[in-house]
Amino acid sequence: MFSCLVRLQVSARSTSSSTCSSSSSCFTSSSTSRLLLSSRSTTSTGTRRTTLHRQRTCFAPWSTISPSTSAQRASNSFSPITNRHSSSYQPYNPYSSCSSIIAPLFAATKATAVGKTTRRRKNSKASSSTKSKSKSTKTSTRSKSPYKLVIVESPSKANTISKILNQFAQSVNLPHTYVVDSCVGHVRDLPRSARELPPDVARTDVLGVDVVNDYEPRYVVPEGKRSIVARLQKMAGPREGCVGVILATDEDREGEAIAWHLRELLLLGEDDGGGAGHAPRGEGGEDEDGVEMTRVTFNEITESAIRRAFFGDVAAADEGDAAMSDSIITEAGHGIDMDLVSAQETRRVLDRLAGYTVSPLLWKKVAPGLSAGRVQSVGLKLVVDRERERMRFKSAEYWDARATLCASSEGVSMGDCFNATLVSLNDLTVASGKDFDGETGLLLPQTGSAPDLVHLTEETSKDMFGNVGADSTWTVSKVVSRARSNTPPAPFITSTLQQESNKRLGLSVSDTMRAAQMLYEGGYISYMRTDSTHLSNDALEAGRKAVMDGFGAEFLSDVDPNAKSQKKKRKGKKDKDKNSQEAHEAIRPAIQEGGRFLRPDEVPGHYKQKSGGGVMADRALDVYDLVFKRTAASFMKDQVLNQTSVWIDLVDGKNMAKFRAGGSVVVFRGYAAAWEGVASVDASQSILPPLTEGQELNCAVVEPVEHHTKPPPRYTEASFVKELETLGVGRPSTYASVVQTLRQRAYIGTPIKADEVVRSKGKAASGAARIAQRVAGGDEFMGSGRGPLCPSLSAFVVCTLLEKHFPAYVDPSFTASMEDKLDSIASGKKEEATRVSYLDAYYGGDDGLAAQVER
Repeated sequence: MFSCLVRLQVSARSTSSSTCSSSSSCFTSSSTSRLLLSSRSTTSTGTRRTTLHRQRTCFAPWSTISPSTSAQRASNSFSPITNRHSSSYQPYNPYSSCSSIIAPLFAATKATAVGKTTRRRKNSKASSSTKSKSKSTKTSTRSKSPYKLVIVESPSKANTISKILNQFAQSVNLPHTYVVDSCVGHVRDLPRSARELPPDVARTDVLGVDVVNDYEPRYVVPEGKRSIVARLQKMAGPREGCVGVILATDEDREGEAIAWHLRELLLLGEDDGGGAGHAPRGEGGEDEDGVEMTRVTFNEITESAIRRAFFGDVAAADEGDAAMSDSIITEAGHGIDMDLVSAQETRRVLDRLAGYTVSPLLWKKVAPGLSAGRVQSVGLKLVVDRERERMRFKSAEYWDARATLCASSEGVSMGDCFNATLVSLNDLTVASGKDFDGETGLLLPQTGSAPDLVHLTEETSKDMFGNVGADSTWTVSKVVSRARSNTPPAPFITSTLQQESNKRLGLSVSDTMRAAQMLYEGGYISYMRTDSTHLSNDALEAGRKAVMDGFGAEFLSDVDPNAKSQKKKRKGKKDKDKNSQEAHEAIRPAIQEGGRFLRPDEVPGHYKQKSGGGVMADRALDVYDLVFKRTAASFMKDQVLNQTSVWIDLVDGKNMAKFRAGGSVVVFRGYAAAWEGVASVDASQSILPPLTEGQELNCAVVEPVEHHTKPPPRYTEASFVKELETLGVGRPSTYASVVQTLRQRAYIGTPIKADEVVRSKGKAASGAARIAQRVAGGDEFMGSGRGPLCPSLSAFVVCTLLEKHFPAYVDPSFTASMEDKLDSIASGKKEEATRVSYLDAYYGGDDGLAAQVER
């Protein structure tokens, strides 16, 4: 069998069947179509099939054929056909240079192909004539069933939302149905390589960003999304029966940007999406065919939330009045928040300016495969600085004493004994770990009113407390008791969920977000990317029900979580909601039918049936258990403790020592009944027996205790996220990606010990990530492992280079101030001119990033 493939590339500016007068007029358009003519010949049957495929492309790279060289190329290579309707058309013969045995075979199949092609062209012309006649007689009525197209990000969301919408549409007899489809994330983005740009778009200093013209972004549709965009465009057309498009992406910055890009692609009716993307456009609109587009948002995928988002106040709708319901749909929609879109776009441009300017320098100066980023590099410096601190650390040895004392001579058997720790000796405070300099290992210099310290050595401690005499007296000198209350924590935000999941469940930040995404798409929790602790009125009612049903009325607080958060702010604690630019509500269980939260024991069977089970399903259930308990705890009363501190004097000959003991008794569990483990009493504080001042105690044993100062611990993913949040670096949607990038580039990881058996190295890295791992130490450094964040050698090298030449680039305070400015853009406080000047100050000028890299 012989085969011949001829690729035809022709202009698709017009869909008419007119022929091109010259080859130059056929290959100059940037909006192109690709014609693929494939022929198969079979010598045994003598038959030949010819098929014609048409594929729309968007900013796709394609080989431009110069008219001056087309004749030359036609003789020795695949070539375009300058006039495919010409009667002189002859298929290219790839066997012209073959022997005379093959030539007759090709000639026979060629004749068959030309005959069939001619007949098909005649049939095609007749069909076109019939279509043109019928088209003129068409009316504006649609022959297909009308529907409204709803676009979300993920297929799993689409299935749930489709059931809810169509059930309601049927119940109120709406004149249309709902078709819910997914765009699978972003449909347009900055190009990843120059090959993705069309030939007629000028190259810029930074790929995808026109730094000369107000930093305008040049968007392209990624190759993997072109078929999705084409499908959505077709479904949004009135010929398919579409009467409206509803953009229902997430309500944060990324979701708003996805909705805007979708609207631009659908309004333009093209899939190239080229050109500058920042120029302000309208918030709503209709496409050229009159299909209305609107935007809806929701923070949980439940029946009540979806109905409220799409239909407004459903309770006020007359289910028998379709027109009334349709008007409610119109009222529920709203335009796209262009302030959020501008903020997302500015961040994207800023990240591109930073990464694509500094990363090539690292490839040149350090090694290929490395990368730099606006938030990533600051996080890298935090990890490296912590390791440097550990390397400079000098441990110090110090001693104290611990005594076991009993309130009676039968104390050991009666169980009224407790432990006390030495705090002073002859009116001098005994030095503890906090009194030593970590870099020198010596005592810190004493200043002002600081108490005089005594540094006990092993010899001194054993000499004084190694054999306390029987004539020594132990007397209670002071007893202080007071009630103390612990307030419940606020509901989860993204960072606190990541921290608690890492500490209590051992999940990485990425695994936590994957589990939360599964729960959100399944309709079990609210949206998981948020930095707001606020709860809606419906959530407040559901939370009260959860506490009443699960714990009783005595645990329910009279103050709701929103008021508690305001109270904390008035006490001077950090206002986390000040720059809340993500979703508008805390992470909480979704409100189910009956206005309640599902208990954790109600979820497993239901969830596993929907998700198909598996490891991630089990992890998701654990995360739901955390979310439920944390939310319920925020509605509960304070935990009340009775805290007692006791000071005991030891008189032994010439020396007088003072010991201290502390204990706590839980008077009322409060929110700890739901949030167990987090609010537990310090294990070092035992329950003290009743004691009074002047009471003499019996000493069961006293012994010297050795201590060593410890270096600051390495960051875990939980403490790393907490540090980023405290410094104001990054936002909830960036924490997981920062950690993931640092691990993929092998900047951080877990070193393998010599005697450690590696069971699994996880997914094998490739390309740039593998090069970075080899630079970091190869198999001796697991960049994808879990555990403490240990920097690699390449992390030290890159961080040192950035600190020396780009100090502001790795300065946490500088990056935090940038985040505040970006939040101002999102809130509408910054105008277009401010945005441009902000980017120009960062990138342009003598002190900008571009000039620093050039130097």
